[in-house]
Order: sequence, then structure tokens, then C-alpha cells
Amino acid sequence: QAEAYTLNVATSAACSPDALEGTTGNHTKALARNVRASPDDTSVVLDATLCTGDTDVFVFISVPGETITATYTGTAQAVMTLLNGSQEIGTSGLITGTTANTNGQQTAQWTTTNTEWQSLYLVLAKPSAQAASGSYHVELQILAP
Repeated sequence: QAEAYTLNVATSAACSPDALEGTTGNHTKALARNVRASPDDTSVVLDATLCTGDTDVFVFISVPGETITATYTGTAQAVMTLLNGSQEIGTSGLITGTTANTNGQQTAQWTTTNTEWQSLYLVLAKPSAQAASGSYHVELQILAP
């Protein structure tokens, strides 16, 4: 004899593309979003969301001798990396709860000095194995030589 049962299904809201991803996304260097209109810009602020397994890629021009400091704050566990082409020139490693500040957000910062006129790629990646989506705030401070 069959017995009645109740099945409850809970779903969470899908992680939607944020404003910085535009209509094509910014998941690769080829689709990277330019975030520095001019080499005279000394500060870039990025507010976005990382979904599980997501990657956000941003590109900006840098001139020789500039010192670049990237500061990450957010609820998303992520890896923040700076690339010149395919070479890593700055990375946070995995930003996790072990770096959490008093507001329960993860924080990381690194500084590097650029050596030539080039496009640099700031990559924020959320490994698939990490917790659900979250928001982030990145500030790039760029000091002239």
C-alpha cells in the first residue's frame, strides 16, 4: 500500500551577471572589460559579484614604473591575480574566511611595480569548490613613477 509523503524543494536565486559583465560577459582575456580609460587615471573601483565557478577579467594600460596596489574586500571567496599576458605578477592566493575582517568579509591586498608599457589583466576567480556566490569590491591605486 502506497503512503503519502511530502517533498520540499528549496532553490536559491540564480547568480545573475553583474553590470561589469555586460552582454558578452568578461570571463576571458579576450572579453576583458577595460577599467582604466587613461593612464592619467590613478584609481579604479570595481563593485561586482562572483558566482560559483565564475571568473571576472578586467584590463587596463600601465606605464613603466607605476606602482599598482590592489585591495579586495568581499563576501565571495576568490583568487585575485594580476597578469601581464600570461605571466603572473601579483596574486592573493585563495581569499577565504581566514582573512575575514570584523564585518565578516574577506580582505586581501598586494602591491607590484610595472616594468613596461603594457596591458595588465586583473583576474578574479571563484573556484567551483568554494561556497556560493558573493559580492566584492576591488580598489586599484596606481601611482606614477
